[in-house]
Amino acid sequence: MRTLKTDRPSLFGVSTARPGVSIEPVGRVSRPSPQPGTRSEDTRSSTQGFLAGASLRSEPGTISEQGASAGAPRASLVEGTVSARGISHFRLNSPLSQRGDKETKLYCLKPSWARMMDFWLGGYHNFAVDRLAARQVEATCPDAPEFWREQRRFLQRAVAHMARELGLDQFIGFGSGLPTRGNIHEVVQAINSAAKVIYSDANFTCVAQARDILNGNPTVAYEQCDAAEPGELLYAPVTSQMFGNNHRVGIGFSGLSHLLSDEELARSFATLYEWAAEGSCMAVVAISRRVERFPKLKQVLVREGMSFFPRSEQEMQALLGPWQLTEHGIATGPYWGLSEGTIRVKEVIAETSFSFLVR
Repeated sequence: MRTLKTDRPSLFGVSTARPGVSIEPVGRVSRPSPQPGTRSEDTRSSTQGFLAGASLRSEPGTISEQGASAGAPRASLVEGTVSARGISHFRLNSPLSQRGDKETKLYCLKPSWARMMDFWLGGYHNFAVDRLAARQVEATCPDAPEFWREQRRFLQRAVAHMARELGLDQFIGFGSGLPTRGNIHEVVQAINSAAKVIYSDANFTCVAQARDILNGNPTVAYEQCDAAEPGELLYAPVTSQMFGNNHRVGIGFSGLSHLLSDEELARSFATLYEWAAEGSCMAVVAISRRVERFPKLKQVLVREGMSFFPRSEQEMQALLGPWQLTEHGIATGPYWGLSEGTIRVKEVIAETSFSFLVR
């Protein structure tokens, strides 16, 4: 197994630019300072971490926040309740809208890392409570939004490479978040309109909203699955229905490994390799042990009540099993696939993570 480790990104340029897929930083939103408090997700998800100080209550009155996109309606956060007037987050007669008033209110009231990610990427599938929680995370760690934007850009480059250079037309994602803002299907279907994608996430509310967004897209599915047990998805009826007996796939496994123990991660990688056919490829972003040098980012990444497993490049390779690094090797940060000198590398992002493809 050959490894390339440099202080700059590996030399492999892939352009995924197209209308509607760019992920420019979102504009600033003015708001009063929130009251302290915390919220945390109870399941593994791509949008990992703690909701730093994400309080659902505010001072008496209304906190008005502008939507992430120009001209978006205003939402309000008043005494622990959320009103998203004029914002269509789920369709009439959709599964979410039919779950009942109580369930829908709870769905809107609790901050979601998937919706916070959507906000940071410039999307509009988020509520005021998500934007408030996102701003509180930014107050703890200003580099957090760019950290996740770079992870999305890595995933875009990786799947574009798989579709163009490797000819893959079937993709599976773990810890996928919302299928918006240049997620896998938007990138690969711009290259091959016949490409099929199956997303997954451990968080039920993320899965429910994602299905609502996809609105019955016949070439894209979204299932609930814990990345520690990928067999739940690989051997599910939906996978055989969409892929048949063809197991040659591209796999997205970005920003998840630090949530899994060595045993869980090794088992997950082994299951994926056993199921996937020759020619398959997997994209991985992992958190480095060097994250200890950046306590503010670590505070965001560590989820309350859950263990945290940063790893060195060598430790990660030992868990890959039969998966082999591609010729591009390991890149510092989520900067795989970028030519040297084309970007400005941020130290906190480059030092706390690394990225690679395996086959």
